[in-house]
Amino acid sequence: MARTLAPAVRRYFSATSRSRGDKYYWSGRFSASAVSATVYEGVVEGTQRYAVSLSLHSAELRVRCACPRFAQQSDPCKHVWTLVLAADAARAFAVPQHVTLARGRERETAERGGRVQAKRLTSSARQAVSERMTRYWAERRAASRPVADEVPPLDWPAPAARPRTTAAREWLDELAVDAPEWQYFLDLARPVADDPLPQAIQFGEIVYVVDVAATAQVGSLQIELLMRTRKQSGDWAKPKAVSISRAQVERLPQAADR
Repeated sequence: MARTLAPAVRRYFSATSRSRGDKYYWSGRFSASAVSATVYEGVVEGTQRYAVSLSLHSAELRVRCACPRFAQQSDPCKHVWTLVLAADAARAFAVPQHVTLARGRERETAERGGRVQAKRLTSSARQAVSERMTRYWAERRAASRPVADEVPPLDWPAPAARPRTTAAREWLDELAVDAPEWQYFLDLARPVADDPLPQAIQFGEIVYVVDVAATAQVGSLQIELLMRTRKQSGDWAKPKAVSISRAQVERLPQAADR
């Protein structure tokens, strides 16, 4: 079985470049063709359309890409990996047993006898790339949003006015003010004059307990009110705390408690 190029040069690509290149390849975001038995070229569609070339000489694969990442980074980009997969699918190369990878610029520098150095973009070039990416993603976001003019405005009917009751209308007319109807019903509310005794107080017995500790602390007599009632057996139940208002004191059943 003929050897393929991707396994031979896999180690030169980062996991991120391979993963994204895989997606580009399987999404069909490329067009490529063999120029000769040793050269394979194509265009990969990323944020823009980037020209990519592969050239296999003896056991050395030379790669080029027009994207900004290829000019800055030391590892080959996702566009190159996309074309490597395409070259394997097209059986473009007769792959030897061992393959090394050289970026096009590094190869040219080595042939000139110079030192291999990665070219750095100038600040203006980096700014241009940043602005281009910003415009690209802004266009992507705008394309995914619905256009405001295409959304019909909601035409909700105005709520119908609630008719006022006769009593409320007369009361408001007397005040000669444009007060809300709820104000009329609020004014009808009066505090309950009658403060009935709880059933337990009516049929039970009040127990007065002197709180010795509290009396000693504050210097005045402190009394806690408890209430006990009869069980069905006729015995007294355990006393429970009770609260009695001033209005209820006058209606206590036992005169001694009043």
